[in-house]
Amino acid sequence: MGSVLQPNAVTYGAVIKGLVRTGRTNRALGLLEEWEGYGFRLNVIITTKIVFPYDLDEDISRCLLLSSLCKEGLLSEAECVFDDMIQSGIEPDIAICNSLIDGCCLEDRLKDARKLLDFMVQRGCYPNAINYNTMGIAS
Repeated sequence: MGSVLQPNAVTYGAVIKGLVRTGRTNRALGLLEEWEGYGFRLNVIITTKIVFPYDLDEDISRCLLLSSLCKEGLLSEAECVFDDMIQSGIEPDIAICNSLIDGCCLEDRLKDARKLLDFMVQRGCYPNAINYNTMGIAS
């Protein structure tokens, strides 16, 4: 007897999504603080549940999250989300990469944007006109 079950990322994710859907975002953020107190790390899946709580396709949610962070000048946060996606085994698609390329160009980090283009090609995701347009406009 006496053993206590500890919540995990799935538990917190479900509760956070429910809180956000019912308009109790402040409580959801409080739960995140509690979660971090247990040593859990905020990941891209939980983040997209908070920022985009509706049943959007997860790829669309991630793309919107990265794009929003970049447009708000939070490129380092967007890069963390991107890195977290890769570490979680999520293969970034062309739209996700373009969001980051656009963010790099907005902050005049053209070398980083070019590195992302190289990263895409290495992963078999070939740049399209949008990628090259973004790079052309920024240079």
